[in-house]
Amino acid sequence: MILKIKIKNLNRLKTLVLISFFCFAFSVLDIFRSSASSMNSDNPVDCFYSGVQKIFLHLNKDVYVTGEEVLFKGYLVNAANIPDTICKVVYVEIENSGNQKITGFAIDLFNGVCNSYFTLPDTLATGYYYVRAFTNQMRNFNHDYYFSAKILVANQADDKLEKLISDNYHNIDSAKVLFYTQNDNLLEGIENNILFKITDFSEDWDRQPVEIITDSGKIIASIVPNNKGIGDFSFVPEKDKNYFAFWNKKKFSLPPKIKDGFIIQTQQIEENRINVIIKSGTHELSDLLIFKAYNNSKCIFEKEFTMSNGAASFSLPAEKTKQGFSIFALFNSAQELICKKVYFVPDNSELIKINCNKAEFQPREKVILEINLKNKELINQRLNLSVNISQKGYSGTKNNLNSINTYLSLFSILGKKNSGLLESDSISEEQINKVLPVLNFPIPFSKSICQFLPENKGFIISGKVLNKSNIRVQGVFVFLSVADSFASLKYCISDSAGKFFFRLNRFYDNKNLIFQAKGSNNEPLKIEIEDKFNGELPQHIGFEYIPLELKNYLKYSQNIALTNKIYKPGLLSLLSENQLDLSFYNCHFYGIPDVTIYLSDYDELEDFKEIVRNILPGVYYNRSEKRVRVIDQGTQTLWPNEALVLLNNIPFPDPAFVAKLGSKQIKKIDLKKNHVIYGDIDLYGILSITTNQKNVYALNAALANLTFPNVFRNIPVILSGIDYGEQNNLSKKVPDLRQTLYWNPELKLSKDGKAVIEFYTSDLKGNYSVEIEGITSTGIPVFANTSIEVK
Repeated sequence: MILKIKIKNLNRLKTLVLISFFCFAFSVLDIFRSSASSMNSDNPVDCFYSGVQKIFLHLNKDVYVTGEEVLFKGYLVNAANIPDTICKVVYVEIENSGNQKITGFAIDLFNGVCNSYFTLPDTLATGYYYVRAFTNQMRNFNHDYYFSAKILVANQADDKLEKLISDNYHNIDSAKVLFYTQNDNLLEGIENNILFKITDFSEDWDRQPVEIITDSGKIIASIVPNNKGIGDFSFVPEKDKNYFAFWNKKKFSLPPKIKDGFIIQTQQIEENRINVIIKSGTHELSDLLIFKAYNNSKCIFEKEFTMSNGAASFSLPAEKTKQGFSIFALFNSAQELICKKVYFVPDNSELIKINCNKAEFQPREKVILEINLKNKELINQRLNLSVNISQKGYSGTKNNLNSINTYLSLFSILGKKNSGLLESDSISEEQINKVLPVLNFPIPFSKSICQFLPENKGFIISGKVLNKSNIRVQGVFVFLSVADSFASLKYCISDSAGKFFFRLNRFYDNKNLIFQAKGSNNEPLKIEIEDKFNGELPQHIGFEYIPLELKNYLKYSQNIALTNKIYKPGLLSLLSENQLDLSFYNCHFYGIPDVTIYLSDYDELEDFKEIVRNILPGVYYNRSEKRVRVIDQGTQTLWPNEALVLLNNIPFPDPAFVAKLGSKQIKKIDLKKNHVIYGDIDLYGILSITTNQKNVYALNAALANLTFPNVFRNIPVILSGIDYGEQNNLSKKVPDLRQTLYWNPELKLSKDGKAVIEFYTSDLKGNYSVEIEGITSTGIPVFANTSIEVK
C-alpha cells in the first residue's frame, strides 16, 4: 500500500507554493531591472547592455592526450566587462568536431571567477574538440555566443594516428565561399565592402583567385585570398543586375540586393579622429537622422544630421572608442534603429610586464619570473589573475587574438560563426573595420520575460511531470532527496505547465538526486529533468586541417603521457581558497531524532516485523498492509495516520523491500515520534532506516521515480612543479616530463603591484609559453605573454 501523507487545505497549499515560487522568480529578475533602467526600452543597444553575460576560460594547453587533466580558470563578466558577482554557477561541456556533446558539468562561481580541472575520457578518438562554457542566463541568447575554445586531443592507444591521417584527406570539391557584408545584403547604387572566406581547404592548396562576375559573365573583380582563404573587395551593385563569385570551377551567389538602406563606413583619417561616412541608396533624403556611438555600455557620441545626395560625413574623437569594440548605430527621427556597425580597436596597451632572469635554460633549472603591474592606478583595484607556463602545440607564443582582452572585447560579441574569421594572421585590422560582420544584438528582455533564470543564489534544477499520455500534470507533489548520512528533503508542487523548480546549495554537489512524484489520484506519472546541456550546438565552419608539424607533436605528447602514466607524478595540489565548510548542512530536516538504535547492539532479528516487535517500542507495523504508525510521545496514543518511512534518507521506499530487512542488512534506525510540520505537510512520526549498503534505494515502483547525477567540479588546483633545490636520489632516477611547468589560477600581487614566481624546468626541451590572463574589478582585461626555451 502506498504511504499517504495527509495535506491540510491542499488548494491553499498549491496557491501559497505557486505564489512563493513566482515571488522568488521575480525577485531574481530584479537584478536586471536594477542594473539597467532601460530594460523595457525598445532601443536594442540599451537592451543589449542590460542583459548580456560573457565568459572566458583560460586553458593550460591546446593539445592534450586522453586521460590528461585540462586545467582552467573562468572569468564571467557583463557587457561592460565588469566581473559578474551575481551569477553563482557556470556550465562547461566538451563537444567533438561533429557537433556532438561528449560530457558536461557545472562549477560554482565565486565573485565572477572559477577554477578547476577535468579529465579527458580515455575513449575519445583523435581529433579536434571544443570546450564550451555558459551560464543559465546565457541560454536566453543564441548558443553561438557561448565561450568556445578548440583543443586537439590524441587517443593514447592510437599509435598510428590513422583517424588523424584520414582527417587530412581533402577533397577540393567540398570547398565553399562564404560572403560577409555589413548588413547581410548588398545595397544598390553605393559602394559596398564585402569580405569572403573559403572553407574546406588544405594547407598546400592552390590559391586560385576568386572572380566576381555579373550574370552576363563580365568580370568586375578578381581577388587572390590569403593563406587562410580570406579576402575582401569593394564594388557598386547596379540595378537589375545579379552578381556571382566564380572559384574552383564553381559558381557561388553573393548576398541579395536591396534598393533602400544605409551603410556606415569608417576611416582613420588622423591618429585622434575617425571619419564616419553614412551612405544611402536613396539619394533624396531630407529626414532627420541620429547617429550614436556606444562604448563600454555608454553613449560616447551623438549627432543629428540630414543627408545630401545620399551621403553625410563627420568625425568623432578616436579616444572615445578606446580598446575593444564600439557600436555605431543609426536611428531615424522616431528613434528606430535602421543601421548598425561594429568598430574594433585592438588592445595595444601593456598593463603588466613579465621579466625573466634569462631566456634559455637547462633541464631541471630554476626559473625566476618577476611580474610587474605597469599601470600603477590599477594597484588599488581587486585583480583576478591566472598564470600558466606550458608547451604549446603550435609554434610561437600565444597570439593576442586568443587572449582574454580580445575575446571579451570582440569574439564573445561576434559569436562563434563570425569570430572564426579572425584567426591568427588571417585578417588585418583594416579589413576588420571595413567589413566586420554586423553585431546581432541578443535582446531577450525587451519584449518578454526571460525563459532561463539567472542562478544568483545557487544551482536551479527544473523539470516537468507527465502522465502516461505525455501530457503535463499540475498539482503534483515532487520530492527531492539524496542518499546521505543526513536527511535533506525538499518538495515542490508542479505548476499549471507541469513544471517544478528546486534551488540547490552545495550539499547536493556530485550526488545522485532522487526525484519522486506523488499525485492525488495515484495515476501513473513520470518525471523529466531539464538538460541544460541539451541545446543547439554551433556548426563549426571550415576544414579541420592538422598539419604535419602538429601531427608530430601529437606523437610526442602520446609518448610523454605514456611515461607519466607509469611514473604517476601527481603534481596537482588543492587550493585552500573557495573551499566551503559543509558541516552546517549536516542536520536532518526533521531535527534531532527521539530514538536512535544500532542493530549491532542486539541479537540478530530475522525481518523488519521482528525488529519492530522487539526493539522499537512505540512503533506499530501492519505486516499485511506494510504500514508503519507511531505512538504520540505526548499522549501515548497511536497516530491515526501512517508515519513517513525513509530508507537511507530516501522517502517512499518499496514496502516489500523494507519488510525483508533484518539485522544483517540494517545499520541503524532513527525514530521521530512527535508530529512534525514540514511546510504545509503534516508528518505523523518519522522512521529512518540506514542500511549497510548505502547505494540501495529500493524505490516504491508505484510512484514516479528518477535518479539524476548532479555533477559539479568544485576542485580548485595549483601546479607548482618539483623543487630540485632539495632533490633526493629518488627524484634523479624518475623522468620529469611535465609539459605544464607552472599553473596558478590565483596569482596575488603585492601592494606595489609586483609578484615573483619560481619554478623548475622539466626534462622536456623546447619552447614554453608564459601567459598571464585576468581582469580588474572595473572591467579592464589584463593579458601579457612571453616565452622561455629549454635546451
